[in-house]
Amino acid sequence: MRKKETNHGEIESFISPGVVIKGELISQGSIRVDGTLEGSVNIKGSLLLGEKGNVKGDIQAANMILAGQVEGTVTLTERLDITNTGVMLGDISARIITVEEGGMLQGNTKMTGVKKEQIPNPKTHDNK
Repeated sequence: MRKKETNHGEIESFISPGVVIKGELISQGSIRVDGTLEGSVNIKGSLLLGEKGNVKGDIQAANMILAGQVEGTVTLTERLDITNTGVMLGDISARIITVEEGGMLQGNTKMTGVKKEQIPNPKTHDNK
């Protein structure tokens, strides 16, 4: 299976390990977080949450790579990639969701953009 490349754009902002931000984070570009955010995140670009990154709150973005931990609801317009060190505790809504072996997902998932006729009917689906 071929993995599709995702363009996360250039990282415009960086939150270093040891930095704690409480409140609302809003950005028009992409952000890398290796520190702690407590509150809501609303960005137009991509969020890269490093292994030491931690978010407690709701996230809205285009794409997200999760190598750290999130507690909250994540709503993405495109893609979520949970790496082998990523921990997601909460609900997810995204068009594409991937979880590497070792990554953790505890919550509900909703894949957006999927048409009802694309979902197989378990009563008529043949398991050959």
